[in-house]
Amino acid sequence: MLPGLTRAIRWQAILEAFEVADAQRQLDEMSDVRSANAQLQRAIAELRLELENEASRTTAAVQAERAVSADELSQLRATIGSMRDRLETEAQRHEAKVQGVLAAHQGETTQLKATINMLRAELEAARNDAAQSLASQIAASARDQDALQNQIKELRLMLETRS
Repeated sequence: MLPGLTRAIRWQAILEAFEVADAQRQLDEMSDVRSANAQLQRAIAELRLELENEASRTTAAVQAERAVSADELSQLRATIGSMRDRLETEAQRHEAKVQGVLAAHQGETTQLKATINMLRAELEAARNDAAQSLASQIAASARDQDALQNQIKELRLMLETRS
């Protein structure tokens, strides 16, 4: 064989050997990548499953808390309604008592006003009677005084005529 040809064949054999080794290396790398990819997909699937489980637990906890809150809110509303009803009933009872007291005092006030007016009238009549009595006593006293002065004049005249 020709020396150049043998060399070329050798180089070609070497290149083919490198290409085979390179191809084998690439296949090994690809197998490693596929294995790593499969592990990543399993890890992603596990993480997704954990996330879904956590989301389910969180949703259940939120729903349970909402139910508890709704129950507490319902109880508070019932308590507030009951208290409002009691306060309204008490206010109505108080208003009725106030109206009763006002009505009783209104009658009593009317009666007291009538009594006061009657006493005023009696006082006025008593004042008028006292004024009339005083006037008549003054008139009687004036008449008596006039009568006495007249008697004194007559007695002086009698004394003067006797003396």
